[in-house]
Amino acid sequence: MRRLSSLLLVVLAGVALAAPPLTEAEALRLGLAQPELAELSRARAEAAAADAIEAALWPNPNLELSRERTAATRETAWRLAQPIDLSGRRGKRQEAADHRIAASAADTLAWRQERGTELRR
Repeated sequence: MRRLSSLLLVVLAGVALAAPPLTEAEALRLGLAQPELAELSRARAEAAAADAIEAALWPNPNLELSRERTAATRETAWRLAQPIDLSGRRGKRQEAADHRIAASAADTLAWRQERGTELRR
């Protein structure tokens, strides 16, 4: 068993010595292609995009039903209300969501540049 381990170690060492060294571009490609980190960046971008979609939507309408019954009459009323923003807050929410998308993209770019700098060391 010990002999087999020694033989395996010698073979692996020979393969490691025979392998060409990584170029800088290959090392960067491998270092930046980590699936966990790419997934985190993608999730942040998707969350920012979902916020932008939500900010663009109108609020849900309200539907109310009221019934009144007196001794002589019975009255049923339906009321439909749609809130309409006249203050401009909806537009500001949309702008803020668009800025969050841009910030998410900038964060991802900054992370990739920092990671590239670390890999080059």
